[in-house]
Amino acid sequence: MPQDAGGSLTPWRTVRQLLVEALRVGHPDDPDHEDVRLVELLSVVHLGHDLLDRRPGTLSGGQRQRVAIARALATAPRVLLGDEMLSALDAPTRGAVAEALRAHADAAGTTLVVCTHDLDVAARLGVRVVVLADGRVVDDGPIALLAADDAGSAALRALRDASGRRTGALR
Repeated sequence: MPQDAGGSLTPWRTVRQLLVEALRVGHPDDPDHEDVRLVELLSVVHLGHDLLDRRPGTLSGGQRQRVAIARALATAPRVLLGDEMLSALDAPTRGAVAEALRAHADAAGTTLVVCTHDLDVAARLGVRVVVLADGRVVDDGPIALLAADDAGSAALRALRDASGRRTGALR
């Protein structure tokens, strides 16, 4: 999942075409259930089926990002790597999509590897956190490490301070 979801979506194809193509990669022997799967995928990312016949250029940045997430999930990946994959969403939508994505990944057996500066997203999506500074691992531990004010490296404390998230906000 690239950070710029809009750039990864073919502009002349509809959302339906983009998702069906991905579904056929993940479920090549199951064309009879495509419509049901489309609705399920859109539900995970909190989008309505009314977007299926629209093209990416007519969608907001947040909608494009969610279509890209749905497309990635449609392939039934064992591992999904996302780079700031929820960054274009407003806070309430980001939280809801993060929780739905975590539930979907758990149910599907998909491992999420998420690169983010957003500690709330990390806390909602993660089980384990790895913090890098200057290309080196400086923290590696359970997600609870994010909430402990006195734990972690200077890099993690700086992330906490920059995000305005202190212990109460992450618990």
